[in-house]
Amino acid sequence: MSKRKQSSQLGLLFLCLEVLLAVVALVLLMATPGVVYNIGSVSKSFSGIQCIFGGDGYSVSWAGLLSFIFIAVAIASLIFLVVLQLLKKKFAFANLCKLIVAGLLIAAGVFVFFETVAFTAANGNGTINIGGNNLAGYALGAGWIIGAIVSIAGGAVAGLEIALNK
Repeated sequence: MSKRKQSSQLGLLFLCLEVLLAVVALVLLMATPGVVYNIGSVSKSFSGIQCIFGGDGYSVSWAGLLSFIFIAVAIASLIFLVVLQLLKKKFAFANLCKLIVAGLLIAAGVFVFFETVAFTAANGNGTINIGGNNLAGYALGAGWIIGAIVSIAGGAVAGLEIALNK
């Protein structure tokens, strides 16, 4: 197998891994509880959809919405790059696009960790302050923590692919 063909297959493998990690992160954010409240016998969880888009009387939070948008744009960009690679088309700005994807996935993962503060701030004024006006008892859901880590890992893989292409 020629070195160029092997490099092309490795690039496609990296792109597919990045798409997989980004999709897993997005599914985890949407399908698992985003914020949970638990003090004593009072327990409540807020779904990923509520944390991202609001609804059911809750306001949208900036951290959840930005994380969703960033991961969705990264997935669309990665699919575009995979299609170009499968069609054997050269794209002059492919590394720049991969760098942007890496930045989007890492930023999305970081923004997820702000969700508890953003969600409680967006829904303050007694709406969800079950235990008072502070953050005591509120925590980020386990699925969101894993989703953030997976998103950051996807960004790191994209960065690694850029570094290996140099």
